Amino acid sequence: MNEIDLGGLALAALRAFPGSCALVFDRELRVLLTAGEGSLYTGTAPGELEGRSAAEALAGGSWEAHEPLFRAALRGETRSLEVWSADETACYEVEVAPLRSQGAELLGGVAVWRDVTHAKHAEEARRHAQERFELVFEEAPIGMALVTQEGRWVRVNEALLKITGYTAEELQSKTLEEVTHPDDISTDLEHVRRLLAGEIEDYEVPKRFFHARGHIISAVLTMGLVRDRRGKPLHFIAQIQDITESKLMEERLRRLAEQDALTGLRN
Repeated sequence: MNEIDLGGLALAALRAFPGSCALVFDRELRVLLTAGEGSLYTGTAPGELEGRSAAEALAGGSWEAHEPLFRAALRGETRSLEVWSADETACYEVEVAPLRSQGAELLGGVAVWRDVTHAKHAEEARRHAQERFELVFEEAPIGMALVTQEGRWVRVNEALLKITGYTAEELQSKTLEEVTHPDDISTDLEHVRRLLAGEIEDYEVPKRFFHARGHIISAVLTMGLVRDRRGKPLHFIAQIQDITESKLMEERLRRLAEQDALTGLRN
């Protein structure tokens, strides 16, 4: 065991895993060295565990989860695991790797714990946000869709299918332009440019669309943009509210105001 430079190994572990806890053990699973923030996972200060068994170092039920990783390291394997603290307030990523001499002789292993609580919470928040989006998307009373920058329908909800009369497969085989009234295709081109440029977050315009049966639907289109973490545009998110009935009512009221119902003459 004289071949092991414990001090150098500790420094190397700390440089590789800043803010972590490292534990070196021999082939009999005895702790040779603890380094770094020793209390991070083991709950003890560096040096207190040296000479004791790894099972003692990871007492309290933790050894049962770690033992397969430690024994795998003694077979020359590297394994990792995510573990939560006993009070479930912190999450750690532990990686256990074999420790070899310069001549490749297996001497023991090295375990490193890294606090990933913040990342896990962020991941959980993203998962909850995705679940909320899924619920809102599917259950929304207005039409919603994800649309590519080329105008392809990627995903549509049930409300949009009811508004347009298409099946999901039929709509996804078309482009947004193909179901838009020709006179309204270019009405929001400048809005799209500004949206992609990041000058606006969303926009709203009236548009007419073709129903699957051929008649025209009047709607209000609200368009936003989904970007990746680096700000690169991924796809548009469209909300389509059917206002066909209100438009027809508006037209009837306008005619009543402008034309005598009995004589047909203009007022």
